[in-house]
Amino acid sequence: MITIFYLRLKMPENNTLRALEANAYKKANLAICITDKNGKYVSVNDKYTELFGYMADELLGNSFLKVIPHEDADKIFAKYVEAVKNPSFEANASVTRVNKNGESILAATTYRVIIENGEPYMISTAKDITEQKAQEEKQQISQQLLLQQSKMTALGEMISAIAHQWRQPLNALGIMIQDVKIAKKFGELTDEYVQNFNDTAMVQIKTMSKTIDDFRNFFKPDTVKDSFALIGATLDVVSLIGPQLEHHDINVNVYSPLDIDEPGEALIYGYPSEFKQLILNMLSNSKDAIVEKKEQNGEFDAFINVEIGVAKDENKRYAFVRIIDNGTGFMEDVLPRIFEPYFTTKEQGKGTGVGLYMTKMIIEQNMNGTIMASNAKDGGAVLEIRFEEGRGVFA
Repeated sequence: MITIFYLRLKMPENNTLRALEANAYKKANLAICITDKNGKYVSVNDKYTELFGYMADELLGNSFLKVIPHEDADKIFAKYVEAVKNPSFEANASVTRVNKNGESILAATTYRVIIENGEPYMISTAKDITEQKAQEEKQQISQQLLLQQSKMTALGEMISAIAHQWRQPLNALGIMIQDVKIAKKFGELTDEYVQNFNDTAMVQIKTMSKTIDDFRNFFKPDTVKDSFALIGATLDVVSLIGPQLEHHDINVNVYSPLDIDEPGEALIYGYPSEFKQLILNMLSNSKDAIVEKKEQNGEFDAFINVEIGVAKDENKRYAFVRIIDNGTGFMEDVLPRIFEPYFTTKEQGKGTGVGLYMTKMIIEQNMNGTIMASNAKDGGAVLEIRFEEGRGVFA
């Protein structure tokens, strides 16, 4: 006989401890019930009756299947019968239950077999997480939308980069085609001329084709994590966006190793394509800040420096990518907020406030890294990604 769980159960007189235990069980802010080997309720607390909408008398002596969805009843009862035979049985799960009105409840549950007077019982707890789960799903959908928006922004940047990559070979092909007409007029269409035209044209076409291949590989989704070199992945992005930076008279310099305490190439375990998109976001932000500064102050020697290496901080080794520009920098009141979603200092239509937020989310959640922002001493901004050794980093 169970003696400590419900007011129906007999408690020894003048036993303060037992009275406290019974009262704590009854008033606990967690739905608790006890069922026998046949699955019938022998005890329920107030929170349990509140959660499922039954009076205690409606449950006691009846099967726990009253709160189980009808379509799952047979399967769950069969599992229960087997579980209650095992004195050491313990489990927890997120399950669907139904209340008296037939409404579904998503509950976080725990189960444990107890033995009382030689008889097995199952003590179960339940916590309603329906609202919590709905919020998590809502947040997940929001994150997916933000990620998609970030990818579309990156796509726009890449299309612009491709336009700059193609401009030179297209101009070269245009000049060559015009020259054919002039060569025919002056009788210069020799076999040598035709061969030279063919060879030169094919070089330009292959350059354009390679740009398309680079673009396709850049946005190819990664389904499996892999080790990749920080400097190699970063240079891939710089080579794609380089012509666009040159168009705005921005010098981009990549240094590695620089300012490091030990040699070695930094290898990161993660998704290469995601990482490249993050670097693209950061370089694009630097470019926009420099263009804005030029519009305000006129032309100046603009640069973006990319530093890559392995260093130590309080005896902890880490790999880093540091992007430094001499653009507008961050206003001090803005700096704490730059990684917030939809926060942007750009004019309406020129920024979504998604890029840096998604950069932070992906770095922290998918790659176990950190990202920080600051202002450069001589003006401009500094964005730095760090990957601590032992968290997916090999040097």
